[in-house]
Order: sequence, then structure tokens, then C-alpha cells
Amino acid sequence: MQQNLFSFRDVYSKMPAREKLRTAGVNCSIRNWKSTSIFGTLLMLKKTQKLLSTINPGTTEIDLQSSRLTEVPAEIRAASALKHLNLANNEIAELPAWIGDLKNLESLCLFTCQIKELPAEIQKCTKLNAIDLTNNPLLGFPTVLTKMTAIEAIDLFGCELESIPAEISDLINLKRLDLEFNKLTRLPTTLERLPKLAELNLKANPLPREIQFLANSQDLSKLLRAIRG
Repeated sequence: MQQNLFSFRDVYSKMPAREKLRTAGVNCSIRNWKSTSIFGTLLMLKKTQKLLSTINPGTTEIDLQSSRLTEVPAEIRAASALKHLNLANNEIAELPAWIGDLKNLESLCLFTCQIKELPAEIQKCTKLNAIDLTNNPLLGFPTVLTKMTAIEAIDLFGCELESIPAEISDLINLKRLDLEFNKLTRLPTTLERLPKLAELNLKANPLPREIQFLANSQDLSKLLRAIRG
């Protein structure tokens, strides 16, 4: 799978795309599975069970998007060579501590789940370079991510975040940071210290007017200078 590190979404270019309705600052993810029939549900469960039964230590990609999961299947733990894991559009509320056993994991897609925080063990995934937490009810910015210096792309669209930790500057390889549709009123000046940052999305946040204007203009250098003040 060819990976574009500037945009996590491209990691899953061969997988079903996320559908979103973005109007007047509202982020509503469309969950088509809620309207499916019982027959359709049974077919999905059968498909999921079949996929889980094929997981082995050599499995490198797992796509369980929209599979009606309420927890991360324990079978995934056996995939020691796993690189790409897509759990999007499920009812998963937390990641198991054993997520840290997936030492080869490079990308993790969790958009439109019910994640509130990430376990400390995820920092053991030292090869993780892209994570998508779009549209999750996070309790705050997952500070454990600031300890994962291999990360190059973070998507936190619509997570109701109110602040970003100053330690974000520790992510020396970060190239893309999506913070659109949150509740940010101020930003850490340490964002300017990110040497590889190429894309910063701050749209639809209650930030000062000058920063909002520059966020829409996509002039990153001017935006970072405005944040510095």
C-alpha cells in the first residue's frame, strides 16, 4: 500500500472513504449501517468473523471499518507484522493495552468511534506515523502522542478540543496536523518549533480573527508568526 504521509486519508486510498456533512461548523459523520436490515447485519457479522479467522502473524493490513464493533477484536493481537489498521466507524470506546504489542504498526484509523483517550501503551508502537481520531469524543488532546516522535500525520477533526499542549513541539517529524472544527481559542507558540510541519488545518475554531483569516488563507508561515504573536 502506497502511503502519503501528508494526508492520513491517503493511507486508506483503497478502502471505503469517509463521508461527511460539513455545514455551518457542524461535523456529522454519516453512519449508513444504522439503517441496514437484520439480514444485512448478519452478513456483516459473518464477513467480520471470516476476516478475523484469517489473521495470522504475517498479516500486514486489516480493514474492519463499519463492522459494528464495540471493542477491538483480540484476534488482531496475533498480527505481529501488522502495518495498517482501519477500525473507523465503529462503537469502540477504548483501545486495549495490548495495542502496544503491534510493534510494526504504521497507521491507525479510528475516525468516528467513541474513543475518549488513548492508553499509555500505544507509545510502544514506535513506528506509528499516522493516526486519525476524527470525530471522537476526546477528553482532551491525547498527550501520549507527544511522546511518539515518529508521527508525521495527526487528524483530530471535530474532537471538541479546547487546547493543545505545548509539548506538541516534541513531534519533530510531524508534517500534517488537522484541528478543524474544534473549540480552540488559543494555540501554543511552540507550534512554530515543528521543523517539518507543512500542513496545519485550524478552520472552524473560535480563534482570534487574525488567526482565523490566516487559517483560511493557508499561508503557513504567516499563520505560525501570528500564533507566536
